Amino acid sequence: QRDNVSARRMAERSSAELDKVTKKLYDKENEFVEQKEVLERDLIKERELIALKEQRMVLAEDQRKAAVREVEELRKLAKEAAMEAATHVDGIQSRLDADIENAVKEVREADQEKIEQLKQRLLTAEEAKRRIEEDVLNKSTPLRRRRRIEGGEAPLAITAGAGGDVSMLEDDGPLSLTDIYTRLA
Repeated sequence: QRDNVSARRMAERSSAELDKVTKKLYDKENEFVEQKEVLERDLIKERELIALKEQRMVLAEDQRKAAVREVEELRKLAKEAAMEAATHVDGIQSRLDADIENAVKEVREADQEKIEQLKQRLLTAEEAKRRIEEDVLNKSTPLRRRRRIEGGEAPLAITAGAGGDVSMLEDDGPLSLTDIYTRLA
C-alpha cells in the first residue's frame, strides 16, 4: 500500500506539475495568439500606411504633372497674348503714323492755301494801291490846275520833319507814294 500511496502521490505531483506545465503552455499559447494578433494588426496598419503613402506619392505626382501642364498652358497663353498685344500695338502705331501723316498733310495744305490766299490778297492790295496812286497822282487838283494854267510848274516842297528842312522836288510828272517815300527817306 505504501507503494500505492507513494505512486499516487507521485502521480498527483506529476499531475499537478502537468497541470502547471499545461497551464503555462496554455498561457503561452494565449500570449502567442495575442502577440500574433497584435503583430497582424500592426502589419495591417503598416500595409495601410504604405498604401496611403503610395497614394499620396501618386497624388503628389499627379498634382505636379497638372501644375507643369498648367504652367505650360499659361506660358503658351502669355506668348499668344504678347504676340496679340504686339500686333495690336503695331496696328495702333500704323494708324497713329497714318493719322499723323494725314494731319501734317492737312496742315501743310491749309498753310499752303493760306499762303496762296495771302499772296492773292497781297497782289490785290498792291494792285489797289497802284490804282489809288495812279488815281491820286493823275487827278487834276486845283493847285496843279493853277500851276498848269499859269504856265510853269512850281517845284514841290516837302518838309523833312521837325527840323523844318525843306526839300524841293521837281515835278517830272505824277509821283507814286513809293517815290515820295523814297525821296523823303
